[in-house]
Amino acid sequence: MPSRYGLIGSPKSKPGSPTVGQSLEDLRCMFSWSPSSPRWRLWIVFLTCLSIVGCSSPAPPESSAADLMDHYNNSLSSILDIHAPLKTRTVNFTRSAPWYTNQHRAMKRSGRVLERAYTTCGLTVHKLAYREHQKSYAKALSSASCVPITPQQ
Repeated sequence: MPSRYGLIGSPKSKPGSPTVGQSLEDLRCMFSWSPSSPRWRLWIVFLTCLSIVGCSSPAPPESSAADLMDHYNNSLSSILDIHAPLKTRTVNFTRSAPWYTNQHRAMKRSGRVLERAYTTCGLTVHKLAYREHQKSYAKALSSASCVPITPQQ
């Protein structure tokens, strides 16, 4: 069984994806990174709770506190194993573009805050602030994506 919450797998490239040396005429600028992003797999373990009725085995008569505690722990673990078993799922993740930095992520978060303020209140001030932020975010993305990135060795 894989280790809990550990990364498993290796980067995979998609067949037929363009490489750095190929010219792409429909783009405004050329990137110096490979468009085929590597994928990583992550095992996620979670519980699915079903209806839990109760413990079917009665407590042993005339037991010590340690015996009662062991009985309680065993009963609880058996109930959880029956009604809420551990399940694992494999989730694929892709890396974002190398030019997409933490500054862009922070700008996107603040844009979502402005968007929520605009949609809940509907005030013109929030609308203008949201639109201005969207314009600056789009400008920051377009300027960052056109800058060539030097490969790391």
